[in-house]
Amino acid sequence: MGAVYKVYSKDLNSHLNEAKKTIDPNFSFKRVPLHLGDKSVFADDHFIITYIEPFERNAAARGLDLGSESNRRNAAERAIISGNATLTDRIRLIQDKNQRFGFLVYLPVYKSNLPITTTNERIKAFSHWIYAPFVTELFLDSIFSKFKNDQVSFKLYDKAEPSEENLVYSFHANNKNMSGLQTLNAIILGDKVFYAEWSQTSKYMASNNFLSTWIGLIGTVIVLIVVLL
Repeated sequence: MGAVYKVYSKDLNSHLNEAKKTIDPNFSFKRVPLHLGDKSVFADDHFIITYIEPFERNAAARGLDLGSESNRRNAAERAIISGNATLTDRIRLIQDKNQRFGFLVYLPVYKSNLPITTTNERIKAFSHWIYAPFVTELFLDSIFSKFKNDQVSFKLYDKAEPSEENLVYSFHANNKNMSGLQTLNAIILGDKVFYAEWSQTSKYMASNNFLSTWIGLIGTVIVLIVVLL
């Protein structure tokens, strides 16, 4: 989790010098690599990850301009306008060495002495973002790792169309023995809708995992919802 600041080009050197003095002498400005994003954006304002913890683990992300890539920028701008938590579409995180799919959550922070009732007021009062990166595999593996290969198949998409381009997470998705109950559910988190495709077999229904796993899944979703509030 960290803090992201909007810095205009005219103030960029000053921001970087201050960060080198107070945060990390190796603090440096960098753009989102092309292979980790959608479209490059060249703008006069930069959305710079300035503070981030854990400190050592996230060294690669420190100084990253999230506004230099369209997906990350769009979600950040939606947060300012709406006043609510927003999520990116699926991305590959720069600080994840395995570059697995995940997403970013942005929460806007406003100056306390200014009104934020209207869109224009929120834009004028904006201070910075609190943001959190999530690697979907790490987030959901704790639930699905208890299953045996012949019990369940689960896929999570970040768009309504169930395609590889929209796939965020899968567990035993290629298992050909799935013949039991199949469901497709929409899950709303922040300003984004995810689609969960769930296939179960009779072996799963008969196992002791049925109730405990649903409790675990619901608990995980609740935790994320609390983060987004």
